Amino acid sequence: MVGFLDCLQQFKEAVEKVDKRFCLPYRMEKGKIYDTSGSGGAFSIKIQFNSEEQWTKALKFVLTNLKWGLAWVSSQFTDK
Repeated sequence: MVGFLDCLQQFKEAVEKVDKRFCLPYRMEKGKIYDTSGSGGAFSIKIQFNSEEQWTKALKFVLTNLKWGLAWVSSQFTDK
């Protein structure tokens, strides 16, 4: 999962070079994802040494970022 989060981070950085307006809702860094809208806490995506609730929240944030990334990619290929 840490590797997947790293790939998503690399995708974000590559898109930001092309589209300066692109921004994902949750910040990602070193195997953690940060809740920038609510509690402001950091959630690890590693299941080891993590509560089930915190791990689930981290994965929810990852899926939300992935959804935003998919929406951006889809917008690049729509017929105008």
